[in-house]
Amino acid sequence: MCGIFGALGGRGIITEELVSGALQVLEHRGPDDEGQLSVSPAGQPDRVLRLGHRRLAILDLSEQGHQPMADRATGNVIVYNGEVYNYKPLRGRLAGEGAQFDSQTDTEVLLQWFGRHGLAGLLDHIVGMFAFALWDDQRQRLILARDHAGIKPLYYYSGQHGGERVFLFSSEVRALLATDLVRRELDPVALESYLAYGAVQGPRTIVCGIRSLAPAHFLVVEADGSCQPARRYWAAPFVPESQAVPADKGLIRSFRGLLEQVVSEHLSSDVPLGAFLSGGIDSSSVVALMSCVAPDRLHTFSVTFNEESHSEAAYSRLMARQVGSTHQEICIREETLLGWLRDAVGALDQPSADGVNVYAISQAVRAAGVTVVLSGQGGDELLAGYSRSRRLSALSRLQAVLRRAPGSVFGAAARAASAFDTYSHRSRKLPDLLRASPSVLSSYLVLCQVMPEAVRQRLLPRRGSLEECRFGLPAGLYEELGAAVEGLQVVNQVSYLDIATYLANTLLRDGDSMSMAHSIEIRVPFLDRRVIDFLAPVSGPDKLSRSLPKPLLVRALMDLLPAPIYQRRKQGFTFPWERWLRHRLFPTVAAVLDQRDCGVALGLEAGECQRLWRAFLAGAAAVPWTTVWALFVLAAWCSRHGVQLADHAVADGHPDFQAPVPVPTFANDEVIP
Repeated sequence: MCGIFGALGGRGIITEELVSGALQVLEHRGPDDEGQLSVSPAGQPDRVLRLGHRRLAILDLSEQGHQPMADRATGNVIVYNGEVYNYKPLRGRLAGEGAQFDSQTDTEVLLQWFGRHGLAGLLDHIVGMFAFALWDDQRQRLILARDHAGIKPLYYYSGQHGGERVFLFSSEVRALLATDLVRRELDPVALESYLAYGAVQGPRTIVCGIRSLAPAHFLVVEADGSCQPARRYWAAPFVPESQAVPADKGLIRSFRGLLEQVVSEHLSSDVPLGAFLSGGIDSSSVVALMSCVAPDRLHTFSVTFNEESHSEAAYSRLMARQVGSTHQEICIREETLLGWLRDAVGALDQPSADGVNVYAISQAVRAAGVTVVLSGQGGDELLAGYSRSRRLSALSRLQAVLRRAPGSVFGAAARAASAFDTYSHRSRKLPDLLRASPSVLSSYLVLCQVMPEAVRQRLLPRRGSLEECRFGLPAGLYEELGAAVEGLQVVNQVSYLDIATYLANTLLRDGDSMSMAHSIEIRVPFLDRRVIDFLAPVSGPDKLSRSLPKPLLVRALMDLLPAPIYQRRKQGFTFPWERWLRHRLFPTVAAVLDQRDCGVALGLEAGECQRLWRAFLAGAAAVPWTTVWALFVLAAWCSRHGVQLADHAVADGHPDFQAPVPVPTFANDEVIP
């Protein structure tokens, strides 16, 4: 697992020092080695492509794994971040074709496979998590590609500098900002999506002009810096219910066999590995399968809390005892959190209301000498593990009834739902759900929002001048998602949307940045391309059961899981933020949200920021902790990186605009308001 960077442009702009500066920002992603290589495009003596790499050595720890890596036979060059789990059979095929190798790395397999079979042949055959940039010397062009689920990140920027076209790419937004070729300007459409969902929805980023290459896409960049539109090379094979595969006993047996194969391949490593173990079904399943393949290598880690309502320690201990793992618990207390919160927020590559959770456990994993960990991430999204699958199935039926009812009945239902507005954050979404168009997509987006439409309207007084947004998403993305799920059964629609939004733009993005802050590689067997291909066509209703959570997974592995693991009610993994924000975190957050000009540099209405914070402190159920935490992280991240709205946009509404507030201090005094 590594960090990659590259820059294409005029020689006077794209210097060795520029690449070195970006690689310094990426050092945490690859502490084991650093490399640079320059390519001179044919016929363009004034332009240069410089490629940079920071290496976290996982396979073949020798110097032969150094990157950027060049293919002497073709002149092609690659910088690569990720793991290809089927690289050994691919290497065998290449050897049969006469290929010779200088290393035992999957990087060299990628490079040689491309040279012999081209881009389509490469992307069709590799199975893994990856982001790479590859210089095609024959065609004199740069190719960027990202894995099918978006497990590994890849960002790029295309613009003009000094009258010349410049193209940059990197594993992190922060490395692109470090070049000083990108303006530190807030993207207002990205801001809208952040407020709606607690994370910016790709392909936009929080910074204007920087884009995230979408999962399962590749981008071709010509030597002059011009880009073709990004193209999709794979899509999850969801099908209409009439064509769906039933979940019979044969399918369950096949699923078990596939999981055993995939987990076994995910254990390929030349460094120590372990697993995250929350005590839930997904992580317990991964650990159970690991114990069947490599019982002597099992090292498990879990986060616990003093607050019993948030701790799953009893279940993670039960699973650890069953498999006989070396188990380590990381107990997070308020005082512990304050000790590393500043660094954790600083480790976020983009602001996120959900990202701090992985930081603590990754820190403990690294301290234990483990470099690779397996995670159960992706199981909820693929196997209908979230309650919204059931809720949206029921809501879809209710909406259908209400739409057929007289208008007076529908209006009365919406008004009755509005009466609950002051009682809870969840119930205040009910009127929006009933008023939404009768589609699973619109209902899903309303249900998943951190800040409802009414709150965003008050926070963003000039939002009417933005590019048209639908439910907090750019209109184009909303239409793309709608087209993708059209005709699918409700459960499979929810699964697709979970994978495309929450998983890709929150869980995977945060998991990458927070684990790589400690030079840890997270592997996610449930998101193996073969597992998605297997589960996507399965009947939606068969993914739910009245008696079992995630029935496909539980039935496949029931003999390996203690009954309490799957018989209990699902408990989401989250810190006790509600309590902590009112106690020791209070002075830290208040120092930002209580300011008179809080959020002004970001285009937010300062008075509304203060009102939300004070309403939360007063115990207003309609203002959940997620709202105030999202505002705090946004302000802290943008201040730390000097990102704000363009001066003219802010000055239009705030003639007394001042520079962003300093990075907040992290107080240690306990204050109970």
